[in-house]
Amino acid sequence: MLRRRLQTTSSRLVGYVHRARTASFRSETASFQCILGKLRSDPRFLAFHEVRTATLPQFYRRIDERMLGRYAELLSPADQPPDLSPADDGRSPS
Repeated sequence: MLRRRLQTTSSRLVGYVHRARTASFRSETASFQCILGKLRSDPRFLAFHEVRTATLPQFYRRIDERMLGRYAELLSPADQPPDLSPADDGRSPS
């Protein structure tokens, strides 16, 4: 698909955009495949996604640590899991 896009454009800038988009798409696809594999193979990972446990899987802890860098140490283990409680939509009860 990338080859076809590059063949149909004459702009160098648009070609760079196509390459960047394709690289991003491939990276996201690989990430989703990894998560799918973990959902199929790790019962604790699946339990987290089915909200049967609030324990954050190590997979996500590593991602958080990588994204936060040196600030990761500021989060306690209790602060790491996401808040999955329903959001208040601001409407008053009817």
